[in-house]
Amino acid sequence: MLSRYEFIQQSLETHLFFARIMKEHAFFLMAGFVPKDSKFIDRAA
Repeated sequence: MLSRYEFIQQSLETHLFFARIMKEHAFFLMAGFVPKDSKFIDRAA
């Protein structure tokens, strides 16, 4: 069983990991759209 501190630390690390993945996905989406898709670029950011 994890201590309270270990649980919080693991939870934050997991959250940051997936937040970075989502940021990378948004970056690739923005890079892949052409200028006429500016609405999609704004939504990805």
